[in-house]
Amino acid sequence: MLELIVGDLDPAALRAVLLPGRVRALAVRDNRILRSLDFLRGLDRLTHLDIDGTGALVDDLTPLTELPLTWPALNSLPGLESPRALHVLSASPTLGALDLGIPLCADSVDEALPTGLPPEYLRFTRSALKHTALRGLGQLRSVKTLSLAKLLERLTADDFGEIVRMPALENLRVNRNAVGWLVL
Repeated sequence: MLELIVGDLDPAALRAVLLPGRVRALAVRDNRILRSLDFLRGLDRLTHLDIDGTGALVDDLTPLTELPLTWPALNSLPGLESPRALHVLSASPTLGALDLGIPLCADSVDEALPTGLPPEYLRFTRSALKHTALRGLGQLRSVKTLSLAKLLERLTADDFGEIVRMPALENLRVNRNAVGWLVL
């Protein structure tokens, strides 16, 4: 079952409602006062985390490495818009998927993503590819499913060239706005 928490709750209030051993999926929305993800410590069954719109105050993903997360979705987190912000996730032994809606601030996708992490599922949405486009995506050898959701930029021929170079890719999902298809 998904726990949904919306609004400006402080870490103490969040810890009070999130019981260790019970929470497997959590969505945190529109919390502009949250400064860190330390409130997640001890959630030993949390496998899916969806954070969206927590403002610019969250800038460290280290608490996520202590969780059994298999799929984090990170959107609208301007505090994580730095070249190595996601690299801390390299320490996670359980991650198999990444869902990103924060701009990857690097020269290429492979530089921005955690090193050594073998994700099988990657989803990009919003402004995630604003700086990188799909440059370097062909270097990701483990990705079986690539989802290109609603993006702010259209994909180019070079972007599709990167997709073709992905050796393990089995499933490609592309939102129509990413390629400029006209729907009548």
